[in-house]
Amino acid sequence: MLHNNSTSEQLPISDFFGWKYHPFADTYLQRRLWIPPRDNKQLQTIIRLLHTGKSMALCGPSGSGKTTLVHTLITDLDKNCYRPVLIPYAGHPRNGLTRILAETLGVETKGRGLPLITRVQQHLEAMAGGANPRHPVIIIDDAQLVENDSLWDLCSLLFQTAKQAVAASLILIGDEVLMKKLELYALSPIRARLTTIMKLQPMNEQDTRLFIENRLQNGEAPPDLFADEVIDILAAHARGNRRNIMNIATMALEEAYYRQEKTITAETLYDAEWFNESE
Repeated sequence: MLHNNSTSEQLPISDFFGWKYHPFADTYLQRRLWIPPRDNKQLQTIIRLLHTGKSMALCGPSGSGKTTLVHTLITDLDKNCYRPVLIPYAGHPRNGLTRILAETLGVETKGRGLPLITRVQQHLEAMAGGANPRHPVIIIDDAQLVENDSLWDLCSLLFQTAKQAVAASLILIGDEVLMKKLELYALSPIRARLTTIMKLQPMNEQDTRLFIENRLQNGEAPPDLFADEVIDILAAHARGNRRNIMNIATMALEEAYYRQEKTITAETLYDAEWFNESE
């Protein structure tokens, strides 16, 4: 139950808790995204595969850390050797997806003559084979939404037309639907162009603790903002889903703010109606 304090007389929430940034907000750049050791192993595998021009898919349930892993990958890639292109939403129609890819790469989209997909391919080949070559890495998030024809278009961009050489790498990011989609017989040629399909899993309780501690450090928040038992409760309640952790932790801070408690305790959670209703 919330205390009946007048919020107009309270300090702003950031001053009350003493943080520089809200630890569970996505409105500022994280100094370093934290990923579990298991995911870091997969990250290093992806980088080695890209070094040999390979393509792959990365699948996992919502909140399993796919987007975090992708942004860490983009940060870690040597910008002198790679040109990552992230398309965060793949639910565009066939021509729309090609146009967005072209615009991101800086390819003229209004010219007549050659089809746009051909101009994109020529641009990628020039990038990979120029005087200062950079390997294009096309990253498609929410790839379960990509139309089959668009998948064929993307795969057609992976090889140079004039010689037997790789022109670009493709990383498809999606949920369990993408994994099932790639298992379809009709898409077996697409699957054959992918070196591997990696699977991400939700975090365990130790990973959850480290994740929360990292968010507190990045926000420059007091390390004792959450009592130890609360982190254990969050880990069990959210089942390792990052989005659930972020949402529950944010609501816990709101609850403590109205109760005028500088540390979130087990009582803070169990007294909150929203927490009991979410179980």
